[in-house]
Amino acid sequence: MRTSWKYLLSLSLLFQLITSCFAPLKFETANPNAPKPGPPDYALHKYWLALPEMTDSADLVIKNSALNDLQASAKADVFYVHPTTYIYGKAWNSNINDPAGLLTESSPVKNQASIFNGSCRVYAPRYRQAEFLTYVAFYKKQAQVFDVAYNDVKKAFLYYINNYNNGRPFIIASHSQGTDHAIRLCRELIEKDSSLRKRFVVAYLVGSVIKEGDFTDLVPCDSANQTDCYVTWNTTRWGEVTFFGKPVLNAVCVNPLSWKRSRETISHEYNQGGVSTSFDKIDRGLTGAKISPNGLLWVHKPKRSKKEYPRINKRNYHSVDYNWFYMNVRENVRDRIDSYFLGRDTVDRSLTNRDSHAEIPR
Repeated sequence: MRTSWKYLLSLSLLFQLITSCFAPLKFETANPNAPKPGPPDYALHKYWLALPEMTDSADLVIKNSALNDLQASAKADVFYVHPTTYIYGKAWNSNINDPAGLLTESSPVKNQASIFNGSCRVYAPRYRQAEFLTYVAFYKKQAQVFDVAYNDVKKAFLYYINNYNNGRPFIIASHSQGTDHAIRLCRELIEKDSSLRKRFVVAYLVGSVIKEGDFTDLVPCDSANQTDCYVTWNTTRWGEVTFFGKPVLNAVCVNPLSWKRSRETISHEYNQGGVSTSFDKIDRGLTGAKISPNGLLWVHKPKRSKKEYPRINKRNYHSVDYNWFYMNVRENVRDRIDSYFLGRDTVDRSLTNRDSHAEIPR
């Protein structure tokens, strides 16, 4: 069935919210005959959004909070793959040297990658991402478009391993399109390379639907300090059954307030703090969360403005999947790294709120 231009336009406008990109939106269908942009050289710093030796958005912490950028003393690394920020291009893959395109990428790095700076050195590559319409428009070379983006991510990861990692444990973190590439990276490298698997702590594969069986032996996490596993969720309004308008069945979901897969409602009292896109303060107790019967993560509407926790068509909080649970994720990263170094699961803190003694509602 042919996709209407009105539908594509509405999705494109909505994706303006997703990416938190404030550049003027230009709705232009990608030109299949446009030349493929040249590949990045990851030996050059300009092809990285974040590196420990660079000053970048991954270094940021909330002002007037107790948070600190501890990358210099971190015992582990994170390899972070950003979501789609290329939504108004003339080619199916972004030109990695286009300054206008590069500016849009600072927002997800600030709102997502900065979570990890309390426990990890942060490595985040630029890559020739697929244009947003690749997801919704029919294009016979769609697979090739995603291959270009993925091959950049894979190249960046291998450069990181060979030149920066030095045998250290590492985490993989991603969102949306970045998660699509990170899933493939885990399948092709983490699951198949025993030397990488020994250093692998956990993967935060957020913002894309994952089904049981999508991995050969990498399993979903089911406690706060389990390692050699992956975490995933897709945040929607309470009661929603679709993801971007498509019905979802049997998606894998780990509740970031309990770090378990069970379906009980976890109270907002266990939310240690969301951080809105304004990145100005920690919103403690922002929301509770429940895994829905089909595997989405249900949350209630926040008290802060729509601009600070933007939603899509009143149903989907895709753009702020990490923001809702910023402080819980930040602590969980530390817990899993500690567990990795201990070589076993320690005290299960999946339902521990260090500043609250509230009972978990059932």
